[in-house]
Amino acid sequence: MSSKPLLATLVLLAVMVFARAEAPLATLELAPVQCVALHRGQSCHFDARLRWQARQPARYCLHRGGAAEAPLHCWPLGSEGQLELPMQASSDVLLELRRSPDGLLVAQGRVEIAWVYRSERRARGSWRLF
Repeated sequence: MSSKPLLATLVLLAVMVFARAEAPLATLELAPVQCVALHRGQSCHFDARLRWQARQPARYCLHRGGAAEAPLHCWPLGSEGQLELPMQASSDVLLELRRSPDGLLVAQGRVEIAWVYRSERRARGSWRLF
């Protein structure tokens, strides 16, 4: 008994399994990916620019991750969209694209908040003139 037919069958099965793996429901491009504030805890102001594309047309809404608030923006029936949105944050911002009305998360992006200095406190050994 030859192992070649068995090997060929296993390879074909593996290819079929990987081919059936689902592609993402949507893609989301977000810029900037980082915003830098001067001191830790300060708000960082930025214009979030995003572009998304979905496999199926539907009504999609942009939400701020972890917030139970109303959506930041919704697009009517479609499969792509773009938006520029002024934002401010003192910690990382997670933006989620959700399909309406079922709220299915289809894509997400994150803007990291960084800082130049860890705190506003001066060094202990600093000299003061007055």
